[in-house]
Amino acid sequence: MYGLMPAERALSASIVVHYLLAGAGLFAYARSLSLSRCSAYFGAIVLALGGFNIAHLSHVSILSVVAWMPWMFFFTHGLLRRDPESRVLTTVARALGLGLVVGMQFLAGHAQISLMGLVALAIYALYLGWARRALRASLWRWGIWLGAVFLGVLLGAAQLLPAIELSGLSQRAGGLDARFFTSYSFHPLLLATYISPFALGNPYPTGSVELMGYIGLLPLGH
Repeated sequence: MYGLMPAERALSASIVVHYLLAGAGLFAYARSLSLSRCSAYFGAIVLALGGFNIAHLSHVSILSVVAWMPWMFFFTHGLLRRDPESRVLTTVARALGLGLVVGMQFLAGHAQISLMGLVALAIYALYLGWARRALRASLWRWGIWLGAVFLGVLLGAAQLLPAIELSGLSQRAGGLDARFFTSYSFHPLLLATYISPFALGNPYPTGSVELMGYIGLLPLGH
């Protein structure tokens, strides 16, 4: 896009594409869970236009990582679910798809969001693998899943290796004091803002987008 149009238009187009990408990924994942088409559409809208993504609209690197997360869950579910009719080619395609999306979210360049997403994905993979009745099959599929994630790490090496090198030159290389380390921590009482963003008062002007995650009543009611 940046080669076909001016930088400011390409940036705007990229933001829109990543919102659509996030929604499409959640739709695909919801359908893989056998949810209705209506539920999948609704979930896609909630994810793509939820408080976190909208608050970070100007943080393109964060949005570019989050957009790939539902796709990681989609391919992980396909790899680890109980599916006796799954063919070898289908399994390979899912593994390659997982490796590609893991690599893409690393290339987006926001290590913290990538780390949190992979932790959540690992917990989900353990749950799916543990739920399988055949332990041997579970271990085999876990091996494929780990290989796909490692492939994604290799694809993201173009971003990860320079980041590791530069981290030694950052202000965090020598350690952080407790006050800085705990800044923007999410207090448990802030969970109330998931339902009502103004439950604890108006977050502006002293609030931070780091602490704004609004879901709303309608998704919970659905």
